[in-house]
Amino acid sequence: MKDSGPEKDTCYQQDDEISLLELFSILRKNYKIIILTTILFVVLAGLYVFIAQPLYKITAQVKVAPPHLTPQDLNKWFVEGGCSKVFREYSTSISLRAYTPRRGTTILVELLYPDPSKGEELLGHCLQHCQEIFNKSKHLVAERQKKAKDIETLKEKIKEIDLKKRELERKIQQVKKQILLKEKEKSLIKANLKAIEKAILDIKNIIKNIDKNTESLLNLRTKLIDNFLDKKTTTNLQITMLLYSNIVQQNISYISTLELRILDLNKQKTNLLKKINLVELEQEKLKNEINKLTEEKDIALEQEKKILSFKIDKLKADLERLVAVEVLQQPISSNHPVKPKKMLILALAMVVGLFVGIFFCFIYGFFRASKE
Repeated sequence: MKDSGPEKDTCYQQDDEISLLELFSILRKNYKIIILTTILFVVLAGLYVFIAQPLYKITAQVKVAPPHLTPQDLNKWFVEGGCSKVFREYSTSISLRAYTPRRGTTILVELLYPDPSKGEELLGHCLQHCQEIFNKSKHLVAERQKKAKDIETLKEKIKEIDLKKRELERKIQQVKKQILLKEKEKSLIKANLKAIEKAILDIKNIIKNIDKNTESLLNLRTKLIDNFLDKKTTTNLQITMLLYSNIVQQNISYISTLELRILDLNKQKTNLLKKINLVELEQEKLKNEINKLTEEKDIALEQEKKILSFKIDKLKADLERLVAVEVLQQPISSNHPVKPKKMLILALAMVVGLFVGIFFCFIYGFFRASKE
């Protein structure tokens, strides 16, 4: 009993070795079957690769805007043939796939088509059809109409601001004209003032000349008196003295009149200076009014206009984003066909042909062994 165990194990090992040798013997004897089968599979795969129509991958990216639309809803729409209306006129079978990477709001749409340029156009039509369907919902249309109305309201306010600015500009021009009129008035007053100063100067020169004349007459009268005293005659002296006295008296009276005239002219000069000051004050008020109007036109109204323009731009941006489906990337075709994958198909055909050939060899070997 003790010796029977090891002998039995040795027999099993010999049987196994014989079986493996027989297997390798079968493969060696029928290697032609393996080679022919492999070649057959490779040839068939090559024919398929040669005959099969190359397909290009056209990809695009779209973005959905929850809560108007969810990525799952759009994926379902693509999967259930949402673009069938666009693809209906094409007899070629079209492979379209849509999926959401990383659970975001961006959806990748892939289309396999033999003509890359035509495929881009076809996928573009599909995305356009998708936008037309989902972006025309009642809720979105109502919101877009509301924002468009708000934009028009703000534009009307900007027009009103422009009208106010034009009105202020008109007032500024009127005030400038008033300043010019005041400047002309001041020029006339200055001209009158200059004429008065010249008249005063002329009168002073006349007075000065009269004073000289009077002094000369007095000196001449004194000399005549001295001459007449030397000659001791008084008849002609009285007449001469009377004449000189009348002339001097007339000069003194004329000087008094001229001095009164100078006083009157000085009063006029003072009044004109006061008028010039008043005109300058009025000009200063008008200039301040211009500054105030200009500040209102160029700062306050312009600032209000900028705020309204900013609101309009923001509403326009919101209006552009107010879509259920937005195309982030237009359809782009791959540079080379993605199907069929020639090298992978040939490699798989070779491996499958090899295994099928081995399988046929074993079947053929066992079949012959059973006959023998």
